[in-house]
Amino acid sequence: MLSDQRLVAAVHDVGPKVRYTAHDVGGVPELLDAPLPEEKPMQPWELECHALFAILSKDGILKTDMLRRAVESLPLHAHEEWGYYERWSAAMANLLREEGHLQPGQLEAELVADDDGATEESPPRFAPGDAVLVRREELRRTAWRAPHLRTPGYIFGCHGLIERHCGAFADPSLLAFGVRPVGQQHLYRVRFRQSDLWPEQLDELDDTVDVEIYESWLEPVPAEGMHERPRETVMRHLDGAAPPHASGADCAGAPGAPGAKHGHVHAHDDADGHEHEHGHDHMSRTEAERVAIAAEGAPRPGERVHAALVRICLQRGLVHRERLRAVMSAIETAGVELHGARLVARAWADSAFRQRLLANGNAAALELGIVASNPNAPTELCVVASDAHVHNLIVCTLCSCYPAALLGPSPTWYKSRSYRARAVRRPRELLRNEFGLEVPANVALRVHDSTADLRYMVLPARPPGTEGWSEEQLRNLVTRDGMLGVAKV
Repeated sequence: MLSDQRLVAAVHDVGPKVRYTAHDVGGVPELLDAPLPEEKPMQPWELECHALFAILSKDGILKTDMLRRAVESLPLHAHEEWGYYERWSAAMANLLREEGHLQPGQLEAELVADDDGATEESPPRFAPGDAVLVRREELRRTAWRAPHLRTPGYIFGCHGLIERHCGAFADPSLLAFGVRPVGQQHLYRVRFRQSDLWPEQLDELDDTVDVEIYESWLEPVPAEGMHERPRETVMRHLDGAAPPHASGADCAGAPGAPGAKHGHVHAHDDADGHEHEHGHDHMSRTEAERVAIAAEGAPRPGERVHAALVRICLQRGLVHRERLRAVMSAIETAGVELHGARLVARAWADSAFRQRLLANGNAAALELGIVASNPNAPTELCVVASDAHVHNLIVCTLCSCYPAALLGPSPTWYKSRSYRARAVRRPRELLRNEFGLEVPANVALRVHDSTADLRYMVLPARPPGTEGWSEEQLRNLVTRDGMLGVAKV
């Protein structure tokens, strides 16, 4: 038998280093060739998510270390597939539940508060013989954790015919999370051809399988488009294969089926599930907004959780709308003036200040009226100087610790798993291939992994030919990337 430690090493196959959690990505082989993501501006909900945590942290409701731990506890797929603030929103939800600010089922109830599914008072939407499409999991109102689903994965995105209406029952996906009271939904038996579900089944056989499905999972489709699709079906539960919606040959990709044009159903299409193309050159504002929303795709789980979380925090008085807007504005404008550039320019112009900055970053910053500490936690600024013999590079392999007070919001690539993995293991290759920065072999490369209570900033070498320049002139030369070490000034 392998010891526990050797077993972990064997499972993760990362050589001599044992990796216990999904967030710890420094040097992970699978990420060394992964490209860096493109830089993207923060979406409004991401900005609000950051502001929400800043307020909850400042008020002592949550703390930075708590958020780190909650993010680390998320499942592997969240670290591999979810965005930075998607993980934040899920982590905050879990923490607020732990701290008693969220009651069991409260967030789930808020997530489905706008459910347009039928109740026992409304008539059934479908009748026997109606052709239907089973929605796929990503279009359901799922939370940040595995939902309780009574719709089996092998029929996601597939066509069937209503065999009978079974009655109205309480939705088990809500009952499982303690949501009370729960409205009832109509339940149907839906009949699927075996040959539509499994590639080994023969088309000429009339074999079927009937499955009970709640109304909120079903969409109407034209009967003529039912079986016009390739035979290849990607099976969700066999041999670790991808779910049906992961393939261009899934059931929903059939001609005549909703979403056939793009291989998936847009959450914001018309009520009947069909897309509409407009042949004219000028669209109304409503039409233009519809196109823009459709292009963005369905909201990700983290965004849905965040929106529900904000509503609950507002209802409970944990945060107020005016304060939330004010903090969002402060975060959004934090990078307009790079306070770090003021520190660099003063250090270039004043050798005594340079020594104080390198010795005690927080104290030196206060001389210029700059608070260098992280607003969410007491942190120390560590400034490292690059020169003709040493080049410095900043990273945080465990999450994305970053001197936001000095450099503004962190860039997308800095938070990516690819940058965090490559920076500590192949830093020269990373700088050369991704940032066009060649560090000569005779220059030592120092990588600083910000894993705890320090925030690092690079003091770049002063460019030659700037003797006699004013601090304002020097400040205009300094960039965020230069103070991270991915560019030279």
